Amino acid sequence: MFPPVQTKVVQWASDFVSKQLNTEVSIDHIAFKPFQTLNIQKFLVRDEQRDTLLFLSDLSLGISSLDIKRNAYHASSLRLDSGYFNLYRIEESEAMNLDFITQLFSSSDTSSQAVNFKVYADLVEINHLRFRYEDYKVDLQAQNQIDFSHLYISDLTGVVEDVFLDGPNIKASV
Repeated sequence: MFPPVQTKVVQWASDFVSKQLNTEVSIDHIAFKPFQTLNIQKFLVRDEQRDTLLFLSDLSLGISSLDIKRNAYHASSLRLDSGYFNLYRIEESEAMNLDFITQLFSSSDTSSQAVNFKVYADLVEINHLRFRYEDYKVDLQAQNQIDFSHLYISDLTGVVEDVFLDGPNIKASV
């Protein structure tokens, strides 16, 4: 696509997703080769408290196949660069700040014919990601212990292969 067309698509997509999620979603730049690659720069998603849920300086996706009818998507590669994922339990609540998104993808159909959202990626590369998990319902642990309810990881870098998301289940080779 031509850059002016891509700019309009970015504006439309950001506005559409923002309205669907009822929160801010912004994309600075997008480059798309149909059925081949998708590159997104400066991707931001805020949670319902207007705090940063996810920020990625650069997201690159190699597309292998899309089966919209079956909700099945296959990526040859996914690269996440210089980002921040901020996950926390909302104070005085049982809910996590990510719940509003997971509920959007949940099926209200409880019959056996409900179709799950399936995503498979051959390779996921993570470069310089910061991750924060905070559970305000759990007290802080002693200083000399790993506190899994209050985590902050910086400069997370790694490669994960054969990632498969099937509904609420995630499988991968690390």
